[in-house]
Amino acid sequence: MMTESDGETATLFPRAARLRNLTYSAPLYVDVTKRVIKKGHDGEEVTETQDFTKVFIGKVPIMLRSSYCTLYQNSEKDLTELGECPYDQGGSSGQYIRATLPYIRTEIPIIIVFRALGFVADKDILEHICYNFSDTQMMELLRPSLEEAFVIQNQQVALDYIGKRGATVGVTREKRIKYAKEILQKEMLPHVGVGEYCETKKAYYFGYIIHRLLLCALGRRAEDDRDHYGNKRLDLAGPLLGGLFRMLFRKLTRDVRSYVQKCVDNGKDVNLQFAIKAKTITSGLKYSLATGNWGQANAAGTRAGVSQVLNRLTYASTLSHLRRLNSPIGREGKLAKPRQLHNSQWGMMCPAETPEGQACGLVKNLALMVYITVGSAAYPILEFLEEWGTENFEVDVNTEVGVVRDIRLKELRIYTDYGRCSRPLFIVEKQRLLIKKKDIRALQQRVRSCKCKVKSTEAYSDTYTHCEIHPSLILVFVLSSSFPDHNQDTLAYVLYYPQKPLVTTRAMEHLHFRQLPAGINAIVAIACYSGYNQEDSVIMNQSSIDRGFFRSLFFRSYRDEEKKMGTLVKEDFGRPDRANTMGMRHGSYDKLDDDGLAPPGTRVSGEDVII
Repeated sequence: MMTESDGETATLFPRAARLRNLTYSAPLYVDVTKRVIKKGHDGEEVTETQDFTKVFIGKVPIMLRSSYCTLYQNSEKDLTELGECPYDQGGSSGQYIRATLPYIRTEIPIIIVFRALGFVADKDILEHICYNFSDTQMMELLRPSLEEAFVIQNQQVALDYIGKRGATVGVTREKRIKYAKEILQKEMLPHVGVGEYCETKKAYYFGYIIHRLLLCALGRRAEDDRDHYGNKRLDLAGPLLGGLFRMLFRKLTRDVRSYVQKCVDNGKDVNLQFAIKAKTITSGLKYSLATGNWGQANAAGTRAGVSQVLNRLTYASTLSHLRRLNSPIGREGKLAKPRQLHNSQWGMMCPAETPEGQACGLVKNLALMVYITVGSAAYPILEFLEEWGTENFEVDVNTEVGVVRDIRLKELRIYTDYGRCSRPLFIVEKQRLLIKKKDIRALQQRVRSCKCKVKSTEAYSDTYTHCEIHPSLILVFVLSSSFPDHNQDTLAYVLYYPQKPLVTTRAMEHLHFRQLPAGINAIVAIACYSGYNQEDSVIMNQSSIDRGFFRSLFFRSYRDEEKKMGTLVKEDFGRPDRANTMGMRHGSYDKLDDDGLAPPGTRVSGEDVII
C-alpha cells in the first residue's frame, strides 16, 4: 500500500514503484499481548491481559512474483494492463547497485557514476559492464539500477547530483560540478589515472569491477577469499611514510592557500616566511614516528602502533622484529578465520611463530626467503602491450612484476604494485628439476643465470610446476635454530658468557648465529626428584650457577636535557644545596658530582639521585 499526499491509500504495484522511485515493500504486523502480574493484599497473584492486534513494526521489501506480490498468479492480460512484461519471470526484489566514492557521504548509483564520467547512453554503459547482451540474467540484474537513474540523463546533472552529497553542500552549482569532477579525476581509482582524459580507462575498470560482482551474484564464480594472501598487500616503511607525507603536504598547501587569500583580501604583500610553515611536515613526521600513531594528531582515522621501538635484546630478536607483520584487526574480535592458517601462507608466513593471547594469529612473521615487492612503474608494460598486443614473445620478467594467467576467467593479470609477498622456487618441467649441479657450480662462480623463479601468492594453481628449495625455509629466523620442533623459551637476556651452539642448522650459518650467539649449551636431565620439579618447576645445579650459568645483565638509561624556558628561566645541571634550593625531592644527593651527574662506576640504589 502507498499513501498519497492527500491521505488517500492505494495498492502499490511494481510499475508505480519504479516510476515514482519508491521501495516495493509490504507492511509487517504482529499481534502483541500485554500481560501484567500484580500481587493482591492477600498475596495472591492477579494477571491482567490485554491484546493488541495488527501492530505495525516496519516494512519488508517484496520479491516480484512471490506469494505476497500483487502480481502473484495474474494472467498475461492482467500483467499487460498493469504495465508488466508477461515474460518476466520475477524473482528480483529491486536490488540497486551503488558505489562508495571518496569524500562523498552517501552511496551513489553506479549508472549515475557512469554518466558523470561522460557515458550517458544506456547502451554505452551496458557495454562496459555486460560483455554479452544476450546474457539475460545479467541484464535483468542491471535493470533496477537503470530504472533508478532514469531521471538523470545528462553529465552535468549527474555531476551536480554527486556534488550535492559532498563536503561542499550549499555552494553554487558550478562549484559543485567542479568539486565532483575533481573527486572523479583525482580520488576515484587513482591507480588507473589521475587528471583529465582518464574517464574512459576508469569507466572500463569500474565496469569490470561491477561485472565480477554480477558474476558472483549469479553464482558463476566464487567469492573472493579475504584471507587469501594474493588479495592482501603489506604496508612497508616507504609507502607508509609516503602516505603520511602526502597528507601533511596537503595540509601545508591548504594553509598556504588560506594565507595568500587573506593577503589578497587585505591588500598585503605575501611573505613566504609566514606562508610556509616548515613545522607542519617536520613535526607531523616526528609525531607519528615517536608515538606510533600514524596520521595527524587528534585526527580521525589515526592508526596506532605503526612505528615501534626496535627490539635489540639479541641479533635474532632484532631480525625477528624487523620481519614482523601486524594485521589491522581489533584484538577483541571473535572471528576465527583471520587468525587461522591459510593455505596461501605456505612459505610466506611462519606457521609457528605467533604470540599467545589476543594477538594470536594476528601478529605473524615472514618466512626466511620471502621478498616483499617495493613496486615499479607500470607505464613500460602498458607501452609494450599497446605496441605489441597479444603476440607471443619470450621476455625476462624481474622479481617486481607478477604475471598470473587465469584460465577460468580468461584473464591475464599483471601486477606491478608494492606490498606483494614473493619467494624463490625451483622450476619443475616433466617432473624433473631444471636446475643441475653445474648450475650450482656456476652460481658459486658468481654467474647470474639460474634455473630459479620468484613466485608470488597470486599465481598458485593446482598443477606442480615448482619445487621447494628446502623445507626449513617456511620458518622464521628464530625458529631456524636447532630442534625447532621443541618449544622455544619465551625470554632472552644479555648473557655474560654466550656460547656457540653445539648443533646448528644451515640457516643458522647464514644468520650469524656462530658470530653472535645468544644462548648457553645446557646439560639437561628429565627426571623426578622428590616432587620439587612438578608442573613447570626446574631444579638448578648450584655449582653451575656459581660458575656463571645463565648469568645476565640488563641496561637502563636515564636522560635529561637543559631547557631554556623564556628569557629569564634557564635550567642547569649541578649539585643542589638544600639551604638555597626549593622543591628538592626526597632522596640522597650525596653521590652527585659538581656537574650534577653521578660519576661513572658509582654503585647506586633506589633512593640515590643520579641526575
